Amino acid sequence: MRKSDFIQHILIRSLPALDKAAGAIEYAESLWQQLSQQGYGAPKQQAARDNKDHYQQMNTEQKKLFNAFWKAFNYKHDRNSAAMQWLALGDLTGQQSEQIIKAAAKEASRALPYGQSRKMAQGWLSERRFNDYNISANTNNTTGKQHERSQQLSTLQGIQTLYKMQPSPELKAQIEKLQANMKG
Repeated sequence: MRKSDFIQHILIRSLPALDKAAGAIEYAESLWQQLSQQGYGAPKQQAARDNKDHYQQMNTEQKKLFNAFWKAFNYKHDRNSAAMQWLALGDLTGQQSEQIIKAAAKEASRALPYGQSRKMAQGWLSERRFNDYNISANTNNTTGKQHERSQQLSTLQGIQTLYKMQPSPELKAQIEKLQANMKG
């Protein structure tokens, strides 16, 4: 609150007679002074804005890698803040920056639910969301095999349920085929 607003509020609340308004203003000013000395009422100082061009602070290699990230991320908003976060990641190895760029490309291609917007590059980097995509090839392969096996098991259980309800040679053949595939 500004000092002038504070004094106006005090005067409005006390509603002094016109001949006593000067005394009420003096009282409000002394109250403002006392509150300010105790840490209340003093106006908050506006922090200086960061007007640095963070992209220009990068060396040639950092610019090259950041440009590849920026192109892969493909959500072109607030490049300077994204550059600031890229610098905050520190000196990245070639492998680390490659993983971030690949993750950015995956993020850009990810379908979003209706009404949802993509996280801006600055926030995506500062929250290290690229780590969400750091899955090794072995993990992907294992996860895929587990998913396939789970689907086969689910199909087998469904056919076995049908077979119990109404046995038939066709269902029996499908059960045996699925069991053989799951063993091999």
